[in-house]
Amino acid sequence: MGTAVTIRGMSEDDLRGVFLLGEEVFGADPNGTWNADSLAALLGRCLENSLVALRGRRIAGFVIPEAGPGSSARVRWMAWRPGDEIAVASPLIEALMELLSSRRITSLQVTADSNNPQLIAIFKKYGFTESKQLLMMEHFFPSD
Repeated sequence: MGTAVTIRGMSEDDLRGVFLLGEEVFGADPNGTWNADSLAALLGRCLENSLVALRGRRIAGFVIPEAGPGSSARVRWMAWRPGDEIAVASPLIEALMELLSSRRITSLQVTADSNNPQLIAIFKKYGFTESKQLLMMEHFFPSD
């Protein structure tokens, strides 16, 4: 998809671009899980380990991990535009693993949709293994 991608640490100046890309990928819903307030609060805790992928000066992807107990972390948000799995996702994952390793993080957890075999294959390429099945349940209340 064009220009080479560079990866760097996320800064506060990236917040708008990250938010807009998130809206593009996850959908725009001010009451949903992806909203400006929750992103700002999350980055208040997680900015130092977060990364952006740039294509020129435009944000092409990002990853926001959160430190967990002990020497663990989990990816809270990770996004790129459709079609950028190899050009953006792979360098982001590599850079994230290198960054977290340098900070003595020994375990990284990601959650991937089981209906996305391409994403699962990318994670497996970097040594991730499937450890849990996530069961999501819904209950629809009758309308009166």
